[in-house]
Amino acid sequence: MARPTADDPAKYEKVLRAYQLATHQAGVGTGAKKIEDFTALLSWAVAKEQPGFQSGDVIGVAAAAAGLKSSRSTLNQAIDRLLRQGLVMQETPKSPYRIVSRTPLLHPAWLASATISATRQLKERGGASVIAEPTWIALDDAGEYAEPLRLALAATSDRAIKASLATAECRRRWFHSRILVFRRLRFLRRDKQQQGWLHEVTYMALPAELEPEVEERIRYLIDQDIRMVSLGSLLSFDSVKQLTNGRTRILVGQIESRWRKDLLALARRYEVEASSLVGRARQPPTLLRWEYGHFAAKPVGLVAFSICHEDPTQIHLFARDLDLVNPSS
Repeated sequence: MARPTADDPAKYEKVLRAYQLATHQAGVGTGAKKIEDFTALLSWAVAKEQPGFQSGDVIGVAAAAAGLKSSRSTLNQAIDRLLRQGLVMQETPKSPYRIVSRTPLLHPAWLASATISATRQLKERGGASVIAEPTWIALDDAGEYAEPLRLALAATSDRAIKASLATAECRRRWFHSRILVFRRLRFLRRDKQQQGWLHEVTYMALPAELEPEVEERIRYLIDQDIRMVSLGSLLSFDSVKQLTNGRTRILVGQIESRWRKDLLALARRYEVEASSLVGRARQPPTLLRWEYGHFAAKPVGLVAFSICHEDPTQIHLFARDLDLVNPSS
């Protein structure tokens, strides 16, 4: 059964009693430090995986305020602290908060500007990538890979990417030319097993003269079983230089249902356990979704745009300069 999208005030009444008994904190939410009290209560409930506070469950401001008999403003501030600790995230700005981690992992505001350095750190942590066969699409296709790109480009908030898309050359390349789809599944090796943790779909809108070379490079990586390569090195051409990585939306999501079949086929081909990314058909896991674009100085414009779905419990391993949040702060 899928996780609920609505919340129940009764679970907050029950967890408050459990918290008071476990911590001997009788006066929760009754003094001047209500926000701190409720932050500690909710953090404890998530860490202890109390009923209704497990991964994928919803935390709603209105339900929490009703169950804990406090104002929505107070509970909104307490839940915002959970958001800043990386315990909960929102799928859309007005959607309920959903639990994504038992322990503080990241500060979403810092993650937006952090540099993900998976290729280098995978080498140090016994991981690598497996690569799918390259395919070609057009943005107006009805296939499974075109629509997610259309939606992502329309919703991007990165100013550099938006400026790049505003140029005539860049728009012609993305909206009126064919696009190369480069997919890879990154994994960590644990207990002698390859366990998938990130699924990356990268769309490349290349100058026509570079299309054959980039496709040949991808096929070479597959043929030679080369597991470690950065996107920047794959696009290292004199005409595509000084690439800049622009981060855009960061939110919670799930692997596109239309992508599941291809992802599972890729995982089986290379004996990668991918259950942390796809879960079961009726109960997909809650993942961290982030997007970024590679763009260069004019007149090249935007060159590549990636959509990544990641097991959120692993993000702190691969984001450089990402401070961990103290759960008591």
